Formats: sequence, C-alpha cells, structure tokens
Amino acid sequence: MESEQLTLAERLMDAIEYALLVVDEKGIILRANILAKAQYGDGTDRLVGKSISDIITSSSYTDVIRPNTDLPPINNLRFSILQIRNENGITAIIDSIIVPAQVGSQKLFFIVWSPSDATRVEQVRMINQILAQTYTTSEDGGNISEAIRRIANSLAPLFTDWCGVYVIDPEGLPEQKVITPQEVLNNPAVYEWFENDLTNDEVDGLPAVLQSGRAKLVVEVNPMRRAAQAGITSYMIVPLNFYGKPIGASIFIYAESGRHFDQNSLVLAENLALHLAIHIKRIIPGYLETDRHTVSEQAMGTPVTGQPVDQSQAMLQTLFRISSKLNATLDVDVILDALAQEAIQMVGGESGFAGLRTSDGMRVKKYFQQGREIPFDHTWAIGEGIPGWVLKYKVPYGTSDAENDPLICRDLEINNDLRSVICTPILDTVGEVIAYFDIRNKQDSEGFSINDQEMLLTLAPVASIAIQNALAYQQRLTTLADLERSAHQFQELAASLQSTREEERINIARELHDQLGQSLTGIKFDLAWISTQIGQKDETLGEKTKDILAQLNNTIVSVRQIAAELRPGMLDDLGLAASVEWQVRDFERRSGIKCTISQLDDEQNLSSEQALAIYRILQEGLTNVAKHAETDQLDIRMITDGNQILLELKDYGKGIKADEINNNHSLGLLGMRERAKQFGGTFEINGDPQHGTTLRVTFPLSTDEEKPIN
Repeated sequence: MESEQLTLAERLMDAIEYALLVVDEKGIILRANILAKAQYGDGTDRLVGKSISDIITSSSYTDVIRPNTDLPPINNLRFSILQIRNENGITAIIDSIIVPAQVGSQKLFFIVWSPSDATRVEQVRMINQILAQTYTTSEDGGNISEAIRRIANSLAPLFTDWCGVYVIDPEGLPEQKVITPQEVLNNPAVYEWFENDLTNDEVDGLPAVLQSGRAKLVVEVNPMRRAAQAGITSYMIVPLNFYGKPIGASIFIYAESGRHFDQNSLVLAENLALHLAIHIKRIIPGYLETDRHTVSEQAMGTPVTGQPVDQSQAMLQTLFRISSKLNATLDVDVILDALAQEAIQMVGGESGFAGLRTSDGMRVKKYFQQGREIPFDHTWAIGEGIPGWVLKYKVPYGTSDAENDPLICRDLEINNDLRSVICTPILDTVGEVIAYFDIRNKQDSEGFSINDQEMLLTLAPVASIAIQNALAYQQRLTTLADLERSAHQFQELAASLQSTREEERINIARELHDQLGQSLTGIKFDLAWISTQIGQKDETLGEKTKDILAQLNNTIVSVRQIAAELRPGMLDDLGLAASVEWQVRDFERRSGIKCTISQLDDEQNLSSEQALAIYRILQEGLTNVAKHAETDQLDIRMITDGNQILLELKDYGKGIKADEINNNHSLGLLGMRERAKQFGGTFEINGDPQHGTTLRVTFPLSTDEEKPIN
C-alpha cells in the first residue's frame, strides 16, 4: 500500500505544470518532478540527493528554508524570487512558492517554481539583440541557408536543444534549409523523423502547421511515436508567416536535456519566427514586389528608396524598435498607449486607440488624436460595432466609407467626421483575441490600403508578446494579493477562535466558582457539623470524617486554582501588574525557583485583550521553565520600551536548543508566538548552554488616538 501511495504521489507531482522539489530540513532534495529534473539537466534522478544550495544561487539554504521553520500554520506560504543554476551552469530567474509541511515525524519543504517574468523579458531582449545584429550584416551574400544557420546557431542555446528551419520552395513544398546541430542527423532514428514523420504528419507535423498557419506545441512526445525513439521529449513547430501567409516553419526541439516546452516557450518562439520570416523574405532576391510592400516614409522614419531590400529592412527596424518599446514595461495600459500611437504613425492615421478584451467585450479607456490624449471609456459587446465584430470573427475589419457603413455606432462622439477605419485583432498563442487597435482617417487619402492592413497585421504579433507578458505579470500580482488576503483571513479566524476559547474559559471558570465552588463549600459546612456530632460519640468515625473534610478542603482549593487558571479574576479587578506579581510568587512557591521581578506600575494603554495575551504568555513561559529549564533562578521583566511594552523571562538553566525552537510539536511556543502576532507584537526565544534561555515578547502600546487592537 505504501508503495502504491508513493507511485501515486510521484504521478501527481509529474502532472502539475510547474517544477516541484521536496526538500528536508537539512536542505537535501528528496524528490523532484519531471519538470524540475528537465530544467536541471537531462531529466534523470541526478537532482535527487543534492543540496538545495547546489541549484539556488541567489540564496543559501538558510535563506530559503530556515525562515519557514518558525512559521505557524497560517503563514506557511512564502513567496520568493530566486536564481537557479542547472547542470550546465546556465542560470535563470524563477518565481517560487515555498511551503513547509509536517509529514509524520518529518519536516519537509515543497518548493514550486516557474520562470519569472523577468526571465521571459530578458530572453525576448536577447533574441531581439541577436536578430538585430544578424540583420545589419550582409556577410551571407544572399545565401539563405548560411544566414538561417547563423541565426539558429546563435539562438538555439537560449531555449532549445535542436533547431530546424524549412522554407516553402517555388513548387509549394517545404524544403529543409537548416538543422542545428547538424550532427544529430547522423542518428538514423533522428534522420528518419526529420525526413518522413515531420514532413508527412498531418496532425502534429509540418503539413498541419503550414496548412493552418497556426503553431503546434507538443509538450510531451508520445512514447510510442518515432520522435520518442529519436530521443525527442518535446517540440514546437512555428509557422514563418509573412503578411498572413506561411512561407516556411521553424522547429524547436528538446531532446538530450529532457526538458519540455510550455506556452511561455511558444510565445518566445513566435516572436523569433515573426522576425525570421521577414529576414528570409528580405534575402530572397526578387520576391518582394515594390508596389505591394512600399513602406511610408512617415511610418519608418527614413526615406523610401523603392528597393525591396531597403523597404523590408526599414520595416524590420521599425518592428524591432516598437518591440523593444512595448517590452520595456509590464504595465498593460502603457503598452496599449504606445501601441496606439505607433500604429497611427505607421499607417499615417489621424487618430486611433488600443484596448483589451474583457469579459464584457472590447474595452477602450482613451484615444489619441493628432498627438493629444483624450479620455474615452467604452466597451463594445461581442458583435457590436467594428471592435465587437473583430472580436466575434477574429479577423481585421476595414472600411473607406464609414459614413454608410452599418457597423459604425452613430451615437458615439468619436465617430463624428469618421471617413475610414481599420481595426486589427491581437491574438494570443491559442488564437483567441486578447486586445485590438483601431486606426482612423487615413491622412491625405480616402481610405487605408491593403498595404496598411498588412503592416498592422505584422505589428499585431509583436504587440501580442508584450501584452501577454504584462497580463501574466498582472495575474501573478493578483494571485499574490489573493493569497495574502487569504492568509490575513486565516489570521482573523485564528484570533476569533482564540477569543472564543477565552469566552468559554470565562464561562467554565464562572460555573466552577459560582456553582461547584459554592456546592463544595456547603458540603464542607455540613460535613464539619457531622464530624463534630460523630466525634463526640465515635472517635474512629470522627477521625475519618476529619480526613474527608481535609480532602474536601483540598478539592475546594483545586477548584479555585483551576478557575483562576481559566480566567484570572485578579486581572479584571487589579490589573496586569498585580496579576503578574501574584502569578510569579505563586509559581515561586510551587516550584521552589527563586524569581525576581522588574515591572510596570500600571499597564499604560494596553487593552484588556492585550493584557490577557501577555498574562497567558507569562503562564506558558513559567510552565516551560518549570518543565525544561533545570534552573534555580528566574528573572522576569515587564517594562515600557519606547512605544511598546516588553515582557522578558530569563533563566540560568541548560538553554533551549535550536531544534526544540523549530519543532512544530512545540505547541506552547507556537501559541505564544501566535498570541503576540495577533496584536502586532513580536516573539523571540534564544538558548545558550552557558547562559540559559531568554524569552522576549513585545506588544505595541496604543496611542491616545488609536483604539486597542481587538
């Protein structure tokens, strides 16, 4: 049964979409799921048995694990941005959640991570930089294979093991241009997959991608397929689209590393494929027709030469500039503003706007007209107006006769004096609309051209990458806020339960004192009278009744002691200082430990709840000293320290050990820590074999303007 449970647990770990490690208190990795193994090395179990410090470079074992060992259950989640190093020494930034848990008698830590937004942005920046450097050189002399090979060799180490590029030949068939590293084709199984399976598979191969123009992501290869026999674990096929038409495809493959691609990988690959397609078209002589691909001087910021290569290169430089600008921020609104202004300039429009898709439809918050920003908050439902039509059909919409176009919403002020419109959807990696931009009134012209529409279609994927990164970051912030809010609710629940327990203690103490105590006292008086009467007639029975009477007296004392422990009436009547004095002297009498006290004359601005919490912590601290300290002396201080009150217990015994402090079974320590935290206070305990144990608790004092914390 235990083996079956272990197998099930491992399958569940492998099923999640994040890397997961299980680490013990010493920082040794006990288990790792398939994604963690893949990100570290070749996917084998070489990660198991290593220290967490071997792979996390930005923090030590103490920084990552130890801060969690002291946390009470309601604070067990810890969020960190860390840097990890894989087996080859390559580092990456990750967003991690560290969750401590008690499994039987063992304390374990579950570390879950995914690539950080910073990592994805940095990868995009590096890709763009390499492409920019490649495109500004002409050493290939028009040799497309060499140009592509040089790009592939530069980019492949960033996020893939193998890379391939196919270009559609004049007959419409995919022609293999590059496979890097070339040596992999020496493996017969790999060669067979590239030559036959990849080019003939109409479901997961090149034909499916080239026919649909949509990327294909295979996260995990079917073990029964030839790809698995070739050692391939995961692959992506991304179309090289130019003006909406596939001209080839790029293939990214994980093999010997054992890694797996995900949606974030696909976003990066599509960014690369967009620019690679433009570069391929640039270096194929005679392919670009001047009349179809002329780029306006205003949009490119450079004179138009009329030569195809110059036009394409100008377009490429513009896309790089815009991509860098959009990816420089993770603020969605800033991205949309920049996108709208760049699109207006690119096609020579007079005005326009960009917006996000929401649950209600296509929303816009502002629009731009001749460089002026004008507030305008509106949402078009699906099918309503041109943006709603674009949302419904996921394709661009343009008109040069806005006055008579039935989709124009006449009641909107922004549609006054509208002559022409071109609205372009921005799609995510699965082909769903996530945003759009709407450009209006072509300057010095009756309407926008096909060329304008194609330029905006080329801009849309660039915008999609930036928007998806920003939305992912926004979602992460929302998730963190939700988790923090949940943790706060758990804290409030714990405080409520603590308050409920105290009320129950008060009720029980009242019942013990008023009912049981009075009943026992009445019995005592009756028994004393009986003892007097019997003692005169039978000396033996008289002695027996005296013994019973003594036991009854002890029972009454015990009941009073229990009632006082449950709810010290002195705390309500005489205050905290007197109650502390009484509690310490009672402890000194019962334990034989000599106690010295330095304390306040009054309680400043402490609330009754704070006073009770301090008193309970003192009770628990005294109990721990009696049980564990092995001391004959104890110093207690309760003093004002600035704007807080300090309670300190210092003994001179054997000193508490670190593992005892961090032991989750130390419910007394957990309770004291939680009581202090409930009121915004602090709790710390330290031990030294030579100097004993010191417990320090602080509570903030309420100002005259503040109400006590409840």
